[in-house]
Amino acid sequence: MKISYEWLREYVPTKIKAKNLAQKLTMNGLEVTSIEEKAGDFIFGIEVTPNRSDCLCHVGIAREASAITKKRLKLPSFNLAPYFAKGVPIPEVVLRKAKLCPRYTARLIADVKVAPSPKWLIKRIESVGVRPVNNIVDITNFILHETGQPLHAFDYDKLIANKIIIRLAKDGEEITTIDGTKVRLKGDILVIADAKTPVAIAGIMGGLNTEVGPSTKRILLEAACFDPTSIRRSSRYLGLSSDSSYRFERGIDSSKIIDASDRATCLICEIAKGKTHREKVDVGKKEIKTRVINLRPHKVKLLLGAKISNSDIKSGLAPIGFKVSGAKGTMKVVVPSFRRADIKREADLIEEIARIYGYDNIPTKLPRVVITEEAPSFKRRKRITNLVRKALAGLGFDEILTYSLISKNDIRKLNVPDINTISIRNPLSDQQGVMRNTLLPGMLGAINYNINTGNPDIKLFEFSNIYFRQDGDYQESPSLALALCGNTAGDWKRKPQRTDIFYLKGILKTLFEKLGIDIYFEESQHPSFEPDGTMAILVDNKMLGIVGVVKTEILAKTDIKTQVFAAEINTRVLFENARLEKFLKTIIRYPISERDVSMSVNNDIPFESINRAIKDTARFIIKEVRLVEEYKARPVPEGQRGLLVRITYQSKDRTLKEQEIETAQDLIRKKLTQEFNAAIR
Repeated sequence: MKISYEWLREYVPTKIKAKNLAQKLTMNGLEVTSIEEKAGDFIFGIEVTPNRSDCLCHVGIAREASAITKKRLKLPSFNLAPYFAKGVPIPEVVLRKAKLCPRYTARLIADVKVAPSPKWLIKRIESVGVRPVNNIVDITNFILHETGQPLHAFDYDKLIANKIIIRLAKDGEEITTIDGTKVRLKGDILVIADAKTPVAIAGIMGGLNTEVGPSTKRILLEAACFDPTSIRRSSRYLGLSSDSSYRFERGIDSSKIIDASDRATCLICEIAKGKTHREKVDVGKKEIKTRVINLRPHKVKLLLGAKISNSDIKSGLAPIGFKVSGAKGTMKVVVPSFRRADIKREADLIEEIARIYGYDNIPTKLPRVVITEEAPSFKRRKRITNLVRKALAGLGFDEILTYSLISKNDIRKLNVPDINTISIRNPLSDQQGVMRNTLLPGMLGAINYNINTGNPDIKLFEFSNIYFRQDGDYQESPSLALALCGNTAGDWKRKPQRTDIFYLKGILKTLFEKLGIDIYFEESQHPSFEPDGTMAILVDNKMLGIVGVVKTEILAKTDIKTQVFAAEINTRVLFENARLEKFLKTIIRYPISERDVSMSVNNDIPFESINRAIKDTARFIIKEVRLVEEYKARPVPEGQRGLLVRITYQSKDRTLKEQEIETAQDLIRKKLTQEFNAAIR
């Protein structure tokens, strides 16, 4: 927002230099981001926070400058009485939507002479970046930047039946705005209409059909208050914004509407030679309940840590519009109407006192800190998390961070029910409607982005929180997701290889070995993964996670045209089973012996099950079980595959006898035959 230093000085006659004033305003919470020297004036660029709509005008900033400089605020005076005349009609106004338009005022000004504005007026509005149009329009813009109250002037004689109706638009109704844009309206948009058609989009922009021009003789001056939420929604839907909508969206002081209207009317009558009726139209809510807050001086000192006297409190609050009474025990503070939106309780008042008193005048005190040891469980989880990140980075993975807020559609794309999701009551957009209950949507989004930017060989992981409802309560839990696609990295000796599900299984094996977790895989099902190739990751019969090939139909929904292999890990089980202790093992001095077992089994029997069955049969003397060869050809029957398994035997405390090894081999063959109906070859 632009503020003119010279214009500001009309209300606060201070001699403080522009740069010094800018610094003081910034220290008081109104950040001056730029100062531009222009035609002997200094133009401040000020960032106003959404809660301070009272500062979206020169009078609002002047009020702050008055408190800073200890100079009295001097507001302009005016007298409408000389411009009252008989024979000027009172316009007819019908308010149909009081909830969306709490207050609407209108005054008719007759016999105006539309012409270029005087030099002083042009100078004022040009200083804040407003292009002069004519004296009527320029005055409404001047008042907006002076008081913060948007106004609009209609050519009264262009209003059908000389009537104003505040109503909702009809679906499909059209209006051409003053900037020449043709807009199609819908039924929840508030409009200002005459007896037949809309003549303005309420609070946003006027219509071309009632624009004030050289032939205008009578104008209807609108000063109103509109619902901020309605204006914001309509402005975004239509893609239209203006200085007026910017202020209405943040809320205006409806108690000052008449003052702004009278001030503008006085200027129009003076500059454009108009005349008006003593009476004006004023419909809607006129009275605002006064807010009084109890302020305890001892609480001010306690919260701010500074000895601020009662007189300092009064002298600080009075210049910015607060009325303070009482001194002992509790003060009564009347909140001005223009601060009702953000001053609601005692703490808000104390914040104002700190701001005006000066943050740099409040002493800096370090709080008393008691150093305590971190909880063992927290330290353990933190250490495991760091180990996972370090291990995956060492395996060539890149870590990503994705948004916690996603759309319901992102979850439905994964074929996952959204019944346990946590919905956002008032989301910023449909794309941020729920909190994620899985990391896969963000992972697929990152893969899609990388592929589209020329990076097809991807290895990603994310260690972040997921959110869900369980037993009627909200839950937050850390989760780990991995995904890869494309090729592995090659070098001068080895060509790049296409990644597959077995490559990801190997990654997971390596990762969990570093954490001291002995995992195994079992066939499983998951709505996001292809039926063939989906496996549960298990540790001691507990579900550690799921790994699989993402379904082609899901990839198509996210515009990914290559296979993606992914896994999601339950970190609760991970934290419970990780072994961080380092164990030293004695090197076994006794020799090893290797024996092969050749068999044929059905295709649907995973090797992991065979591996576990072999180890369970002779666990104490088996060092390793390896799959050496798999073949599917004659003489292996159709629907089966041949496996050659090599078993390494070794004892920790003796040399194994041939008879022990052969006995173990016989038990293993028998176990495989009984459990898997294997044909031993």
